[in-house]
Order: sequence, then structure tokens, then C-alpha cells
Amino acid sequence: MTLLAFGLAEAGFVVLALAMDRHARQLAVRRPPTWARAKLRAAGLLLLLLALRTCMSGWGGAEGVVAWCGVLTLAALLLALALALPRRVRTATALLVLLPLLGALLHPG
Repeated sequence: MTLLAFGLAEAGFVVLALAMDRHARQLAVRRPPTWARAKLRAAGLLLLLLALRTCMSGWGGAEGVVAWCGVLTLAALLLALALALPRRVRTATALLVLLPLLGALLHPG
């Protein structure tokens, strides 16, 4: 549950970053049009709320909110560090981070 919540939170922050001009230039080739930015913000908020729902279903009410705050902190920190890296290093680092997460999600035990 925590890995799923982390993945949702990370995706939510990436989508929110794409809605901002500066970060969109860092993450993508071109910035999204004005009409798409509002949809990106709504999608980012939805992903963050899904992460909250995942934490609350796995940990319970109060503990889920605390776990969600921790998940949000870690996801935001990793995105901030990734945005500070050059583009080539960012791609390699993303692969190094995503492969173990994918393996943990697909592991049956």
C-alpha cells in the first residue's frame, strides 16, 4: 500500500510540476497550453487525493493521514532533487529509482 501511495503521490507532483511553466520546460520539450494547465492541476490534485485514500485504507484514519504526509514529503523531495539534476543524469536516475519500485510492486510475496 505504501509503494502504491508513493507512486500516486510522485505522479501527482510530476503532473502538478508540468502545470507550471518553469518545471514544464525542465521536464518536457515544450510547455502545455493554457487550457491544459487547469486540467493538469486537477489531475495532480486527484492523484494526491488517491494517495491519501490509499494510505487511509491501509493504515486507518489518523495514521493514514500521518503516513500520507510522510509519503508526500518523500515524493516531493525526490522530485525536487530530480529537477535540480541535468537532463541526462535525471533520466538515468529515474530508471535507477523506478526499476526497484517496479520490482517491489510485481513481487508476489
